[in-house]
Amino acid sequence: MDNIYQLFENNKKLQKILKVNKVINCSNNETLAFYVAYKYQNEGKPLVLVMENLYQCQIMYNILSSMKDNVYMYSVDEVSKLSSLASSCELASQRIYVLNKLLNHDSMIVVTHTLAIKRITPSKRLFKEKTFSLNKNQNINILELIRKLIELGYKNVYQVTQPFEYSTRGGVVDVFPIDYDKPIRIEFFDDIIDEIRFFDTDRQRTIQKVDNVHIIPATEFLVDNMDNGIEKIKQFALPLLNMSSYRIELENMLDEDINKILSYDFDESLYKYYSFFDNFDSFASYLEFCDVLVCNENKVIDNEIFIENEFFESQEEYYNQGEDLKGYHLLNRYIDFKNEIKNVSFASTDIENKVIDLNFKKVDTFDYNNELLYKEL
Repeated sequence: MDNIYQLFENNKKLQKILKVNKVINCSNNETLAFYVAYKYQNEGKPLVLVMENLYQCQIMYNILSSMKDNVYMYSVDEVSKLSSLASSCELASQRIYVLNKLLNHDSMIVVTHTLAIKRITPSKRLFKEKTFSLNKNQNINILELIRKLIELGYKNVYQVTQPFEYSTRGGVVDVFPIDYDKPIRIEFFDDIIDEIRFFDTDRQRTIQKVDNVHIIPATEFLVDNMDNGIEKIKQFALPLLNMSSYRIELENMLDEDINKILSYDFDESLYKYYSFFDNFDSFASYLEFCDVLVCNENKVIDNEIFIENEFFESQEEYYNQGEDLKGYHLLNRYIDFKNEIKNVSFASTDIENKVIDLNFKKVDTFDYNNELLYKEL
């Protein structure tokens, strides 16, 4: 694809369009994907593409993944129910993986959408502080390591088979951070790390010995002042409990959730409490060194209004049924996201926008043959 990108680089009219116009009309998703790939190739910086909804986000991810390596999704389920806001474990794993790569300034394309960029995230400071390294011959008590893994959201299992799990037996700790392809086995001799190795989950055999590894969080629910956050939750809930005709049900729900938090038994339903711990930030805070391209901004704004109305209605519904409280701070505003970004530009796939087009010609014989496409161009 490099020779095709070079054609665009040498096209003076195209370069003028890209530099002068604030909104580039790409006419369709395929043209938008090529523009994103070209922009990423040309500028050499991490690039975040914001789509209006999860459906469009998935489409663009699929197209871009066929064109470039290092393409990732940062997404959440778009559902009306409050309890599902935090989305599936798989999507949560992807988000943690992307946040870690953004903190490391890794080169990549991230495709996201309205609800995902509005969602509160762990602060950059706390994410960095909670990430730690393990080195061969390091002096660390095995119980201290286990405590750290629990606080980072790793789940204790009999045998590690997938990311965000850990297991122990004797002087051995197995752990599987999301940023490694294989789990890690840490072998202790007293309080000294004797061996660090990657191993195969099926045969439990060593794949590679290493001198150091780093362990990133396994949850977005990172806290550094547990007691203060719990007290804020109780103070917030008190007037709502006093007003509700479902006080007993709400108190039982709240007690169960608080016990989970105190035990670091984090699941996705606990996300609603995160803002009480003063450890949260915006997704935009992770994008300091990224280019951000917003597609169909008017539709992003319309979707934001729809999302917030749905959440307010679902909060009220749960409260009236005695199933949850209401009034949580769950979402940031798109306008704040936009204002926080240093390098933001705009694109459109809406043919009604009065902007200069990136005109395109369909190549019927292309069929993913880059050599044919290059000749046509």
